[in-house]
Amino acid sequence: MIVKKILIQLFFLFFLINNGILYGNDSISVTYIANCGYLVEIDGQKIIMDGLFKLGHNRYPTPDISTQKLLVSNQHPFDNISLILVSHTHEDHFDNEMVMNCMLNNKSATLLCPQQVIDRLSENRTIFNKIKTRIVECTPDTFTSQLIHIGDIEIHACRLAHPGERYKDTQNIAFLVSLSNKSVFHTADIDPAQIDKYTGIKISEYNVDIGLINEDFAKIENAQLAREFINAKYNVAMHLPESIAIGWMDSIRDKPDLFSNPYIFLKKMENKVFQGNQENTDHAYVVYVDSKTGDDKNQGTKEAPVFSIKKAAEIIRNRDNNIYTMKINPGIYVLDSHVPVATEKDMTDKHVVIEASILPDDALWTPEKMPIIASMAMKGEFPASYHWVVSLLVDESHVIIRGIKFHGYLFPNARYFPVARFNKKKTDLLVEQCLFVGETNSSQIQAGVIAHGDEVRIDHCVFYKVRNTVVFFQDSGNGIKTGNGITNSIIFGSNQAVWTSSPDKDFKFDNNIVSNCRYVWAKSYFNTSKSYSVDNCIIVNNQYFKGIADTSRLEPGEFEISENNVTKEGEVTLRLFDTDDKPLLLGVDEPLPLDYLHVIPGSAGYEMGAGIFKHRKP
Repeated sequence: MIVKKILIQLFFLFFLINNGILYGNDSISVTYIANCGYLVEIDGQKIIMDGLFKLGHNRYPTPDISTQKLLVSNQHPFDNISLILVSHTHEDHFDNEMVMNCMLNNKSATLLCPQQVIDRLSENRTIFNKIKTRIVECTPDTFTSQLIHIGDIEIHACRLAHPGERYKDTQNIAFLVSLSNKSVFHTADIDPAQIDKYTGIKISEYNVDIGLINEDFAKIENAQLAREFINAKYNVAMHLPESIAIGWMDSIRDKPDLFSNPYIFLKKMENKVFQGNQENTDHAYVVYVDSKTGDDKNQGTKEAPVFSIKKAAEIIRNRDNNIYTMKINPGIYVLDSHVPVATEKDMTDKHVVIEASILPDDALWTPEKMPIIASMAMKGEFPASYHWVVSLLVDESHVIIRGIKFHGYLFPNARYFPVARFNKKKTDLLVEQCLFVGETNSSQIQAGVIAHGDEVRIDHCVFYKVRNTVVFFQDSGNGIKTGNGITNSIIFGSNQAVWTSSPDKDFKFDNNIVSNCRYVWAKSYFNTSKSYSVDNCIIVNNQYFKGIADTSRLEPGEFEISENNVTKEGEVTLRLFDTDDKPLLLGVDEPLPLDYLHVIPGSAGYEMGAGIFKHRKP
């Protein structure tokens, strides 16, 4: 009887450990399928990563037949799958038939994959039509990333090059999966030799608990790259031939500084529970803001957000935490004074990020989900001048502002700057995927962004009827600015599309649409730069191309700007609201179209991809 009780207790203990229950909510369960295939379980959500395949190029391990049957038939442990990730179409990662059968038998599963995988699946139209509503396409541009939310699961799809010239056109996606403050990064077949070209999210700043690293990252000579690029708490080697896999742990055993907590699965269907990084969870890196459910007495977690942007900024400034990112939930945020954007913490290899929790390229994004910042501050609240009003006052280097809509100020005779940086010594300010909406006589925006110094970059933004889009103001003190520019943006109905005050050395103005503006380019009389150029742009229906400002007035003038592939004919038409001469009386409260304030099909500039979307909405 005693032996029986002991056996029962041991079995129950094994069950608790194996399912992560004994460890609490910080555990991640990983079951090895074969090669790059894993079943990852986080807080009851089951995710299959590159596990639905049969072949291995006669080099890599493949799932046993019995496992293949379990994978596609909704049987334990592959029952109730929430998410299926497929990185690319190669046979050692993907099998068309297995993916379709798994989707058919898991009615609640969502498939996330690049377009090339969807193209392969659609070859069988009968089955494809049954599952297509649960397929989410993610094909960011090469060396960029895309954010997607599937229920409570946050996924960053990072597209990087596959090794080998013959695979240069392969849509190869690495996935960073985050849920309940735990994260797993699956490298797919990314080439470490080409990660220097990558411009997407900085994965190493996302507190990766488990890095599933491919055979190239797992090489001793690439260990430093794995640390710098991924920086995972646990490093699990994958995609190795069995003959090499057996000896991988031995090869690094006497080199503990190479990989943090290294591990490799050697038996198919082996399960291991990893303890999440309790010290550096998402709570320690991110503060959430919600104007509807938040409370400034909260800690600012996803479950208990703060109410105000000002409170979130105070948390970021505080040196007693590891928070560098502010995520703003959908809502309207009215500021009664400017919000300083800075931190007392060490900024080595860090960025302060202020962004929408749902970004424009997210599958769940709609115009109404874009957080809106408006100001009710008194004129002159910002001490520089009586008429100045500022929303976000950037006083730090390495700042990113992303996915926010800024509305104009209620008094037209005020200089309102939604984003301002007046510290000349600060650098590296990126404003991207933001929407600035104003009107000179009713909701004034003097300049969407005004900034001194270097490395002020505006990318994938829309400026609609603001007075000035961006004022690139004074230099850092050395007489010339560097690293500034506007790219992939729409500027419509502004007084001045771009204003360069002090001289620039390498200003970039590329792939922009400028239409219906008074001046395309204005500069101060003392700006003697001759290096400005307009590249790959649509410049149509503007009153003046160039203007020069003296100490009191801006007037048409001439100065040197080179032009490369610039279109100056045609008509730019934006998707506006309520433009029908015979409007439906009940249509005013319909959802805004996804391409609101963007170029419509058939218009000049439609194919350029300018605007807040890095990936065109379907």
